[in-house]
Parts: sequence; structure tokens; C-alpha cells
Amino acid sequence: RKRTERALKAKEAELALIAETTPLLLTRCTRDLRYRFANRAAAALLNTTPDEIVGRKIIDILGKEAFAIIMPRIEQVLRGEPVEFEVEIPYAGIGPRWMHVNYAPEQDEEGNVVGWVGSIVDITMRKRAEEALHQLAETLEQRVKERTKQVRELAFELITAEQSVRQHIAHLLHDDLQQMLFAVEVQLGFLRDDVGEHDGFDEVEETIYQALSLTQQLTVELSPPVLEGAGLHETLTWLAQHMADNYQLNVTIEDSDIIPAVSEDQRILLYHVVRELLFNVVKHAGVQDARVTLQANGDGFTVTVSDDGRGFDLTAPSRKGNSRFGLRSVNERLQLFGGRSDIDSQPGLGTRVALFLPHRQSTAAHAIEG
Repeated sequence: RKRTERALKAKEAELALIAETTPLLLTRCTRDLRYRFANRAAAALLNTTPDEIVGRKIIDILGKEAFAIIMPRIEQVLRGEPVEFEVEIPYAGIGPRWMHVNYAPEQDEEGNVVGWVGSIVDITMRKRAEEALHQLAETLEQRVKERTKQVRELAFELITAEQSVRQHIAHLLHDDLQQMLFAVEVQLGFLRDDVGEHDGFDEVEETIYQALSLTQQLTVELSPPVLEGAGLHETLTWLAQHMADNYQLNVTIEDSDIIPAVSEDQRILLYHVVRELLFNVVKHAGVQDARVTLQANGDGFTVTVSDDGRGFDLTAPSRKGNSRFGLRSVNERLQLFGGRSDIDSQPGLGTRVALFLPHRQSTAAHAIEG
């Protein structure tokens, strides 16, 4: 028995080491809104230690204002729904930080939600860069054509840098953290064979499984493999399947016999923009179907995202946090690449967003084989 207990303690220590060395901010919370676990990175953000966080109420650690912002997301995950969002959180003591947050519900053996696991990435620097670009975009009309070229190159560098960071974090998760978890899982199997069954084995094995599932999901979300070399049609087809598998949104890809040839930076930009628009359908449209249409034009190409959902009033003022605010951001990003977006929506009649980008390659289009 003592040998088994020592072995289990060794495995727990190994798992703790993995959690403490990852750059991700990891937390585990209970249904009564208390911290059950916080790794060193999460505690360091708040200028404290894990021991000072565990067992305390979330509102006491983050502050009332920050807690009020994330509470609707907590209510969602406690209903058993995985949650992903980006939000600016005004942390008590350290000020506002932009965060990319993933919440995964934690269930007991009977399927009851008993809490959730949080994985958080600080994206403040990226958001500051986007805000800098936004301010720069407001003055583009007053600048000469030579400066316009410089801005577009800056936009390309920003997308390239962001994608590079995403790939780096995804590779850390896949090459380091996942492999360590797999090794622990294999060693646990050997240990089970050596010492026989023990109640603690199942709990450790379940913890390993949950950690593997979370890291695999984060790896795909951060850096989808399809972005590494696939064409625009293949990229959007993969995205459609991803939305169906993870968010129950049925996306139909429609294109003609001739689809546009795009540069790598345009393809990455379109992937993230179309993904954002499809998330708008999930969050605001109230339907489970959407369409993505590709079409080549004389001087460029158009990708259209549409749905038959709630729609909205185009004349209503946009505000931070609603879908119209996000659509303005989409148009600004396209403008930095010489493109534009056209929005058509009415209450009760759905929404149609057309994304236009000019050709950046000498070959304007290519045919789909077969």
C-alpha cells in the first residue's frame, strides 16, 4: 500500500510540474465560484501565489468589476457549454488586461456539472497592436499613396507575427505538454500492471485524459493545421467542419468552377475573419445554418458569409460588445489590405457580409481539379 501511495504521489508531482511550467494561465473552479486550482502563471499575473488563491472566492481575487464581466460566461459553462471568448478584464490591483479565455465544464460520474477548467492567454499586446492599427487606419485617407503601401505591409507583418505566436504556443502544447502527458499516461499503465488496481488510479487517469483533451483542443484552436499550405477552398471547408463539430453550426461552402488564387497572408486573414463572422452567427443569429460563398471577380475576389437568422438594423448605432462593433473591425482589417466589406441585414431577414480583396498574385484564378 505504501508503495502504491508513493507511486501516486510521484505521478501527482509530475502532473503538477507540467501545470506549473506551461505558459498558459490554468485554473480550476468549483460550482460555488471558488478556486480549486491555479497554476503559477495564473497567480503571477495577479501578483500573488497559488496558495493564496486556492479556496478563495473568484470575486475576492479578481474584484467585483472583473467578476461582473465574466459571470455571464461562468453561467454558460455551468450549464455544460464549452465557452471561448476574448474580453478586456479590469483586474483588481493590476488594471485592465485583454484575455483569450477557454472554459471547459467539469462533470462528475453522473454527468452533473461540478465546476470548470479555465485556460487563459494574455493577448493584451496583440490588442494594443490592433488598436494602434485602428488609429492609423483613421488617418489613411489623409496620407499619400506611398504611405498606404507601408500600412498594408505593416498589416501583413502583424498577421504574420500573430500567426507565428499562435504556432509557437501550439507547438509548445503539442511537442512538450502533450508528449509529457502521454508519457505519464503510459507510465501510469505500467504502474497499474505492477501494483494492481487502486482507487487513486482512476482519478489520476481521468485528470490526464481531461488535460490531454484540453491541450489538443487548444492546439487546434490556436493554430489549425489547415493554415499550413492549404488553398482557400480547403481552408474554409476545414473551418466549416470545425464549426459543425464544435459549435453545432452547419456551414455550406458554395463556389463556382473557378475559385480565386490568394496569397498566404490573405488566406490567413480570411480564415480569421470568416471564423469571426461564423461565431457571430452562433452568438447572435439564432440559427444553426450558414453559407460561405467564394467568387472570383475581375480585379479581385469575394467571400460572402450569410445566414437567415435574426438580422439587425443597419441604422442602429454600434456599441462595444455587439455584432455591429465586430463588423466594423472586420472592415477596418480588410481596408488595410486594400479590401472592403459590404453588409446587408434587416431584422428578421438574416445577415449577408461580403468580403472583397484585390488580387495580389499574377494568376487571378485557378480551376478546381475534378
